[in-house]
Amino acid sequence: MESSARVEGASALDSSTRVERERVHRRSIAADDNFSSAYDNLGHLLYVVRKRYAAAEEAYEKAIAANPRNSRAHNNYGVRARVSR
Repeated sequence: MESSARVEGASALDSSTRVERERVHRRSIAADDNFSSAYDNLGHLLYVVRKRYAAAEEAYEKAIAANPRNSRAHNNYGVRARVSR
């Protein structure tokens, strides 16, 4: 029950919170375009919350390009690719 509530909470962000989170991630990337974690976090937001799958895929690819050892980005990219089939 608790984990289910957490997922629902993450997906039920109000519109202004979603926009602000996306803005923060994009500002981080603008400050350092090799900030792998910011790309990965942006990808997660775009995929899970905003349902913008192509944009999420691009963000994950940039996260991996910026840091090929970012295992979370590899995992998120793989999950996105697998679900899209």
